[in-house]
Amino acid sequence: GCVCCAARQDLIDLLRRISDERSRASTGAERLSHIVLETSGLADPGALVEAIRADPVLVYHILVAEVIVAVDALHGLSQIQSEPLSRQQIEVADRFVVTKMDVADGEALKTLLATLKVMSPGATFSGAVKGVDHLLPAHKTFGRVHGDGAHGVLAQVLGDFEHQAEALAGPLVGVGGFQRVQNGRQVAV
Repeated sequence: GCVCCAARQDLIDLLRRISDERSRASTGAERLSHIVLETSGLADPGALVEAIRADPVLVYHILVAEVIVAVDALHGLSQIQSEPLSRQQIEVADRFVVTKMDVADGEALKTLLATLKVMSPGATFSGAVKGVDHLLPAHKTFGRVHGDGAHGVLAQVLGDFEHQAEALAGPLVGVGGFQRVQNGRQVAV
């Protein structure tokens, strides 16, 4: 089962056993220093991080160093627009690895990178082609949003969120990384 949902407790139990074994190891023994959890593209890494941080044992044994999210350069924008889980993955990412860069359209790639930068401003970026490092376009091409490409994607993505939030609590003003702009809509900052 999925470690984000049905098998989450199994994962927590396994991580507790690993932590116990590491704690019991003698001082001179080689100790486990890193754990890498590779999930499917359908996983919510935020739920895993929260489960580890909320566990009364694991919180003292495991430090989540970073969440790395692979983003398909060909389909990333459409996934951001249509898949809430894609947006959740992006929001918790510390680092993006943009894949399939060799076959992506240059302008679409710049829009994707700008969108990712706006949605997760603290994240770092790298590129990959078939598992091998690949240079990204110069940083200035995605450090700022050019034209309305990324803003158009974000406006569509955030439209549902804004509608739901206003229905629950009225208009939002500068809440959780959103900021009101001239036309009255919220955008991620």
